[in-house]
Amino acid sequence: MAFGVVAEVIVLFAFPALERRFSIATLLACTFGATALRWWLVSRDLPAAWLVAVQAFHGLSFGLYWACAVKTLSQWVPARLRATGQATFSSIASSRGGAIGYRLAGFGYERLGGAGPVYAWTAALELLALGLALRLRGGERRGALVLKDDTG
Repeated sequence: MAFGVVAEVIVLFAFPALERRFSIATLLACTFGATALRWWLVSRDLPAAWLVAVQAFHGLSFGLYWACAVKTLSQWVPARLRATGQATFSSIASSRGGAIGYRLAGFGYERLGGAGPVYAWTAALELLALGLALRLRGGERRGALVLKDDTG
């Protein structure tokens, strides 16, 4: 677990350089692709040392996602409401997202017969998010999506 947190912190520190080079949609596509790979690897019967190494993907699966989300909120939410916007996003993502996720994981564990199949299905579902990010990325290229910085 600590290895994953170290990876997350490294990605958060690297985010300013990453966002200068890549669009948010491209970074989100990397996030969702890495998350799908992470969950698929966790679903395999890997030795403990490999599972520790796989936790490095936490930097991409959470750290990069979170940085992209906060950056996007800073562009979509007016400056005077940014703290409220970030707090609302955090509370929904953590509480409601967690409650739904834990409920589905428990249901999957019971119905699918263990953690491995649950992680495999989670990896497959993450590919849907990857598809949406790639579509968003295509929209950015066509100029269909414009994110602007509202400093006022």
